[in-house]
Amino acid sequence: MEISGQPQLLVHLGELAGQNFNKLQVGVEWYYHHNRNLNSNALQAMLKWIW
Repeated sequence: MEISGQPQLLVHLGELAGQNFNKLQVGVEWYYHHNRNLNSNALQAMLKWIW
């Protein structure tokens, strides 16, 4: 059995600052992978720019 996931939690930085700018998001991402030979996970900071 193999399980893999990468849930993300993002907020719009401009809206958080009270501005009308929603093209930049900041947040965290959790990488999780599990199989019978390997278990790994990592919490990562995330910055997302929307064109």
